[in-house]
Amino acid sequence: MKFEPPILSNFEQISAAEEYKTLSEHEKCDIILRNGPKAVSTARNTRNYLKAGKVWVSRTPGGEVIIKAALLYRYAVVGILEFSPSTGSLLPKGYHDVSFKVSVSLSAVRKKVKTIVNGLELAEVAEYREPERNFAIPLVYEGKIVAHLKVHYDGEHIVPDYPVMQEIRDTTTEVIRRFIGEWLFSFAFGGLLLTSLYLRRLPNYSFDDFTVIYTLFVFLVILKGLNKKGFVRYVASRFERGRFIPQKLVVLTALLSIFVTNDVALLTVVPLTLALNIRDVDRLIILEVLTANSASALSPFGNPQNIFIYYHYNVYPLEFVGEIWPFVATTFGVIILLSYFGKHDANTTKLPVVAKYKKEAILYLGFFVVFVLSVLRFLPLWVGVGIVVYVILFDKESLKIDYFLLATFGVFFGFTDNLREMIPIVLHTSKEIFFYASGLSQVISNVPATLFLSDFALNWKPLLWGVSVGGFGTLIASLASLISYRLYKEQFEDSRRFLVRFHLYNYALLFVGVVAYLLFG
Repeated sequence: MKFEPPILSNFEQISAAEEYKTLSEHEKCDIILRNGPKAVSTARNTRNYLKAGKVWVSRTPGGEVIIKAALLYRYAVVGILEFSPSTGSLLPKGYHDVSFKVSVSLSAVRKKVKTIVNGLELAEVAEYREPERNFAIPLVYEGKIVAHLKVHYDGEHIVPDYPVMQEIRDTTTEVIRRFIGEWLFSFAFGGLLLTSLYLRRLPNYSFDDFTVIYTLFVFLVILKGLNKKGFVRYVASRFERGRFIPQKLVVLTALLSIFVTNDVALLTVVPLTLALNIRDVDRLIILEVLTANSASALSPFGNPQNIFIYYHYNVYPLEFVGEIWPFVATTFGVIILLSYFGKHDANTTKLPVVAKYKKEAILYLGFFVVFVLSVLRFLPLWVGVGIVVYVILFDKESLKIDYFLLATFGVFFGFTDNLREMIPIVLHTSKEIFFYASGLSQVISNVPATLFLSDFALNWKPLLWGVSVGGFGTLIASLASLISYRLYKEQFEDSRRFLVRFHLYNYALLFVGVVAYLLFG
């Protein structure tokens, strides 16, 4: 007759351990020999009630990742299955596939787990383990031992895997921890909530606000696909060969920033740089951020605030470029000089680069070109909807992008709209407009600062200078900088050193920009 064996509670385990210490070695040996067959029988009955549990990704102290799946018995985790992060195949117990990233879908692994649990067989043997004082009974799948059930030395109680249960509890709080860690989003959301309550109104979102968020969303999806298919790694392998790597990347960032906006430039170049097998990638990314914020100012469509100023003040293209080119020439010249300092040679201590990509990468490259043309208004912007529909139907993994970044844009736009209702400002001189714009950009970013000050600044020229110079400085001074930081943080969990260097370089360029305005503005 089948029955459900009882689970040994943590308290019972502690009490039993104290009792076990009082036994003589001869008594312990008798108990082990007598209860071994009973433990196998208990495990056999337990096997009939095993269910598939949570699937999650675990990271070792050395950085390697492993996919784990819990085996549940009643309310407790009693074992784990491990899967290869590169192929998704079930691994034998004790074997670890060394990998630093997950290349398979967790949803596909979840489907496998249900099938595997139903096919698990029990090996009719028991291994006694000290100091745990448990019997380990192997679970076998397709001829391989893939997990163990643990039975207490009394042969009757199933022992839960308490460390794994704690690990699962830790993963369930990940969303809460990340919300707290996303300090910029939390700040903007708090500001939006408080100002809305004070004004007793909801913020007004314009069509342009939603266009910016939509455009960023589509680009993030496309670049995720290019990265997954290996194309970014392929391009990176071409750039890490030869000389003048920093200069090539800085010029590439500048050209993209001028013609396809600074956001798109960094969304393209930063992932490429992160994939490079060279030294001091941190510094190179910082130079690219500086370049994007500098070069994008030259073009009426180089960044969101330029587009707004261009249309809001009805500026002519040549007049626009003629006003801001001294800023771009000065700051970009400094950046080029900085690119010749520092060591960015190939890091031969790393594994050799394999420059290959999947054929699907060509499709995503086509998506990228088409959507860039739509941003430049050669094609309608709604073509991005078709790209998103394709990804939803055929490549859902590419939808796993940084939604916190999109949410940050959204709450900033609302927060700025509320501030505009609360704080009327009178600006009389060009210098007042410039310093208000550059200073406010340090607190709420240059795009919201432009939207906020446009109702109070009649002269567009110092406003353009102010938000362009104000793009340097703090991390939130430019949302393009925020994009780069998020891309960096996805790969490197400890970003403190990066942030210190980022602000040192940015404040230096902020000073250069202020001097350029006083001389040429």
